[in-house]
Amino acid sequence: MAEVWSTASLSDAWDVVAQLGSEKADFVGRGADIDLFRYELERMDASVQGTQRTVDRVVGELGRVQDVGDSLRADTEKRLCQQNKMLNVFKTDLEVKLVSLENRYNKLSDDVWGEETGLAKVMHDLSRTNETHPVEQRFKRPAAKQVEVGRDHRMTSEV
Repeated sequence: MAEVWSTASLSDAWDVVAQLGSEKADFVGRGADIDLFRYELERMDASVQGTQRTVDRVVGELGRVQDVGDSLRADTEKRLCQQNKMLNVFKTDLEVKLVSLENRYNKLSDDVWGEETGLAKVMHDLSRTNETHPVEQRFKRPAAKQVEVGRDHRMTSEV
């Protein structure tokens, strides 16, 4: 029996050693798996941190771009208001000048039409007067005789 026990012990011992070896191999394999998992986890963590830093920089840049856009918008609106005010002033000045020119034109037109109408009325009245009261020949050209008379008076006064 001692022989069986020693044989059984040896085979059990080999089984135990084999089992311990396979467990050790499993443990070593699991340790390598754990180390590989830890390495992958650290790589992913570094990648996430790098992405987070990039996102933070992008957010900062977008904030600056938005601030610059807001300031440009405010400056553009301010300048646009100034331009609108200047254009309104110029437009008003031009309208005033146009109204003034229209008034002058109307006044001149009224003067011309008034004088023309007055002349036409005088001409009409004169022609009616000539028709009703004919003028003698001696009154038709008094200017020429007056000039001669004027010369005569000057000549006599000089002599």
